[in-house]
Amino acid sequence: MSEFVLTISESQEPTILKFEVNQPLVKQAKTYTNIDTANDSPLAQQLFHLPFIKSVQLLPDAILLE
Repeated sequence: MSEFVLTISESQEPTILKFEVNQPLVKQAKTYTNIDTANDSPLAQQLFHLPFIKSVQLLPDAILLE
């Protein structure tokens, strides 16, 4: 398995932090609005432990955090 490389990128919204990924994370985009909706994603669950995270969107090639 190769390493994941994350690159911080600009997003069109100033409140959204975008991380581009060098290999697919998920097959289909998924959006989580709180830790309870992220039961199927350990990554999203862990991100919600950060106090400033309001939503997590996992895309095949990026992670968007609001």
